[in-house]
This record gives sequence, C-alpha cells and structure tokens, in this order.
Amino acid sequence: MILGVLGAGAVAAVAGAAVATGQPQQGAMPSMPGDVPERDRLVTLPSNGPTRYRLRLVEEDVDFDDAATPAPGTPAPERRRLVVLVPGISYPMDCFDELFEQISLANRSVLVYDVTGRGFSHSSGEPMTARLFSRQLAELLDALNLSDFALNIVGWSMGTVIATTFAREHPHTVASMVLLAPPGGAAARKPLTASLLKLPFGVGAALGMRSVRRTLKKMCVCMRA
Repeated sequence: MILGVLGAGAVAAVAGAAVATGQPQQGAMPSMPGDVPERDRLVTLPSNGPTRYRLRLVEEDVDFDDAATPAPGTPAPERRRLVVLVPGISYPMDCFDELFEQISLANRSVLVYDVTGRGFSHSSGEPMTARLFSRQLAELLDALNLSDFALNIVGWSMGTVIATTFAREHPHTVASMVLLAPPGGAAARKPLTASLLKLPFGVGAALGMRSVRRTLKKMCVCMRA
C-alpha cells in the first residue's frame, strides 16, 4: 500500500478545529441550506439515510473484458480503479470541486461524497467514530455497485482517519492512499488561521477555501501523474 502525505501546512490550518464526539440529531442536515445541486445525487444508506455524492465513471472502467470479474480476494492493483475523495469533518464535499474536475479531465473514474452529518448527508445520530464513517463509505460503494473497484483514496484531515480505517477493514479493496494533513496525536497550538474559520456570514469558509487552493492544485498535478 502506498501512503502519500501532502500539504500539511495550509490544509492543517483548515483542519485545526477540535472534533466533537456527537452529531446533530438523527435525520438532520446541519450545514447546507437549499436543495441538492443538480450535478449531485442522493442515495439512502443504512447507516445515516440520505447521502449526497458525485460520481464520474470513465467508459474504460465500466466495460468488462472476458476475465474482468475479480475473484474474491483478488489483489486491488489488478482490478478497475476508482479515485475516492474523502473530505474532512469541517467541510462538505464541495471543498474537492476543483480536484474532482481535474481528475475527470485526466480521464479517471472519481467519487466524492458528504460524510454523515455534513453537507447534504443526513446525520446518523450516532457518536462520530472512525468505524461509523468507514461503514458509511462501504455502504456507499455497495449501493452504487462500486465494490469491485480498486480504490485510490484521497483523504483530507479527518478524511485520512476514515481512509486508513477503511483500508484496515477492507485491505483487498484499497490500492493506494494519499493523506492530506492527517491529524496528529500530540497536542499542538491552534494556528491563527483556524480561528479565522469561525468568522460568520460565510467569511470563514471563504478564507478556508482560499488558503487551501494552492495545495489542491498540487494534488491535481499529482493525480495526473
């Protein structure tokens, strides 16, 4: 398994806020007003109910040849590839918009989604644990008939915890991982930029997206390679 760790500077500032152990009440959509954007879809999962996602499958990743159906336990690198973008705990999947488009332009299959209780994905009402988020990803892949793909997972901040937990629980599914600004176990000072993210009226969110733009562009270059 290949682990890539990129952009710990700017992205770490966005992910600096502490993670709570609870979620909004069951069925709540806490962060995004209005309707789900037309380019996105909802699928109902056992773990948390309606879940927003965006999926692009390139034609060559959909068409099987005569021996394409993998046998149980087939090593991930020998199977069809799918890039999965897993956002952190503070942002919906929209933070990956630019990267999603660049991966699509590179003619790669790619999936991005809102984790439970964030964006347009309803909350499960359960405590937020790595296993809960890993289970949600497994259910999403199953619901979209993507379980046969070998996954190249890109996790951002707490998304790296989801990615590594999923890889531990599904070792034959993950071909590679890129870990963006993984949270550390040691105590650290909260950077000033993390405090700026709390500014109201969307100002904090705008500053956060601006601060990580360069890092995400570097990710686009890496994904083209």
